Amino acid sequence: MRLARTDLQARYQIFERALLQDQRAYYKREIDRNRRAAQQVSRARAFFAFLAGAASLLAAIIGGLTAIQGGTASCDVSQLAAIADANLPSKQADQISNKLEATVTEGNTLVCLLLDTVTPVLMVIAVGAPAIGAAFTTLADMYQWDRLASVYETAQKSLAIADALSPLDEEPDDVYLASLQAYSEGTLTVMRDETAQWGQLVKMPDALQEYINTAREKAARELEENGGENAGG
Repeated sequence: MRLARTDLQARYQIFERALLQDQRAYYKREIDRNRRAAQQVSRARAFFAFLAGAASLLAAIIGGLTAIQGGTASCDVSQLAAIADANLPSKQADQISNKLEATVTEGNTLVCLLLDTVTPVLMVIAVGAPAIGAAFTTLADMYQWDRLASVYETAQKSLAIADALSPLDEEPDDVYLASLQAYSEGTLTVMRDETAQWGQLVKMPDALQEYINTAREKAARELEENGGENAGG
C-alpha cells in the first residue's frame, strides 16, 4: 500500500528527532567526555614528568653547593658540637664548640640544612613522580580515550553525510520516498558501523592469542600422550 505524503513526512520527523538527533547528541557528548579525560591524563603525565625533572635538578644543585662548601665533611663537623656536649665536661665541650663554630660558616649551615632535610624529599619525588606518571600512562592505554573519541568523531562525520540525504518538502512523492529510504538506511548503517568498531577495540592482542593457542595445543598433546599410555597399560 502506497503511503500518503503526510504519513511519509510524519515518519521522517519521528525518525529525525527520535533517532538521528538523539544519536548526534550522544556522539557529541561522548566525544567531549573522552577528549576531556584524555586531556586530563595528558596534563597529569606532563605534570609528574616536570615534577621529577625539577626535583632531580634541585637535588643536583644542592649537591653542587655542598661540594663547593667543602662537601659533607663540613656538615659532619657541625654535628660534633652536640656530641661533645653530651659526652664531655662543659668546659671542654665549650672549647670544642667554639672551635667548630669558627670552622662552620653561615653558608655551610644553610647547605647542611638543605642536604639533611630537602634532599631526601627531592629524591623521593624524583623516584616516585615517574612511577605515578607511568600509572596514568597505563590508565590511558587501558581505557583508550583518544581511540574512543576518534571512533565517535568518525561516526559523527558519517552521520552528517547520511543527514545530507534527508528528503526535501518540494520533492515529488516517489523521490521523497526514495530519499527517505536512503536517509534512514544511511543513518542506520552509520550506527551499525560504529557498533562494529567496538569489536576491534576489545580484540585480543595477537601475541596473547598466539600464546593461548600454543598452550591449548600443548595441553591437547599431553592429554593424548597420557591417554595413550593409560590405554597401553
